[in-house]
Amino acid sequence: MIIAGTHSGVGKTSVALAILQQAQRQGIRLAPFKAGPDFLDPFWLAAAAGRPCRQLDAWMQNDAGMRAQLAQSQDPPLIEGVMGLFDGPNGGATAQIACATGLVVALVVDASGMAESIAAIAQGFARHDPDLRFVGVIANRVGGKTHAAILARALQDAGLKLLGWMDAEAPRIPERHLGLAPPARALPPLGAHLHLDEAFWSLCKPARIKAPAQSASRMLQGVRVAVARDAALGFIYQGNLDWLAEEGADIRFFSPLAGEDLPSADALWLPGGYPELFAAELSRSPTLRAIAEAIRGGMPALAECGGMMILGEAIVDADGRGFPMAGVLPARFVMRRRLVALGYRAWPHRGETLRGHEFHYADRQMRAPLPSAFAGIEGDSGVRIHRLWASFQHWWFASAPRFFARLFRGACR
Repeated sequence: MIIAGTHSGVGKTSVALAILQQAQRQGIRLAPFKAGPDFLDPFWLAAAAGRPCRQLDAWMQNDAGMRAQLAQSQDPPLIEGVMGLFDGPNGGATAQIACATGLVVALVVDASGMAESIAAIAQGFARHDPDLRFVGVIANRVGGKTHAAILARALQDAGLKLLGWMDAEAPRIPERHLGLAPPARALPPLGAHLHLDEAFWSLCKPARIKAPAQSASRMLQGVRVAVARDAALGFIYQGNLDWLAEEGADIRFFSPLAGEDLPSADALWLPGGYPELFAAELSRSPTLRAIAEAIRGGMPALAECGGMMILGEAIVDADGRGFPMAGVLPARFVMRRRLVALGYRAWPHRGETLRGHEFHYADRQMRAPLPSAFAGIEGDSGVRIHRLWASFQHWWFASAPRFFARLFRGACR
């Protein structure tokens, strides 16, 4: 099932989390997914489901790639949509996922201050694309049982169904400058505020998608890849970890924030995250020195957004306070109070096209020039030094498997 919305901020995440919490209590196994390139909602969805959350993105993955992600689990998928149902490139990111997978769609509507008008809104969404399997509405911010009954009758008169409702007293999820804040504490009890119709669970069915054949190439067989993963650097697509494992890589996690030793490895991946929130702790971490020595010694490395920021000479927060970092790059990274860049990015290279997403509040201020990593790309072209490829982009590895295999093997030039 896809949990879609009329627009951003309507409560898709809260509803999806509440469903996952109820499923956990009832012993129902659901596989969580998030539509679009966002990293933060998946943290919450994974915490509520007690298992990893995977991404579905029609632009980065294409239809075959999305089906491959769905095939990773035999349990019924629960997919939180992105923006409004029909918003995004190519007729709507969430709608495109629904059409490509054949999964049913439940629409979240903010019903605060609304009664019979909910039927007009829901009818418009249900009829806009006849290829969608629209199964009903979940009303959010409902005033109580009487309000819910009015909404249910209005939808029934329009030939639609109220699948459930969430009361207006449900706790809100905290936000941060890149979206929802990652769950630093226990999830709020959203499930206790969601009232589902008995028919709801019967609509949550496994996706009838055949798993694709495994890659026979094993392009990273035996390659040990050290992957930074902690509260400062945690923006990791689960699909990228899946791809590394499928290609034979030996993944070795470590925490720069905790000052852990850099694992014995052949290559290094520094993903994005919130290094600016932990800049003081990172500046004291001995791991940064080990990372710098490894990169200067020729270890192949990919640094994405926040992972690139810890390789500079300093991170400067929005109040002007500077914190020394690894010093591999002759650059300072300065936090801004406004968004610097946002959007999907593509980079054609040797018969493949790298696909990814850029979203950051930091500027890179170079003290000395370096060659571009991804020359000609729209957005940040990044920098190269030693065997390091660094930029503000968050890449989807399976979009260009030969390139990323060469990068982690140290064969990219």
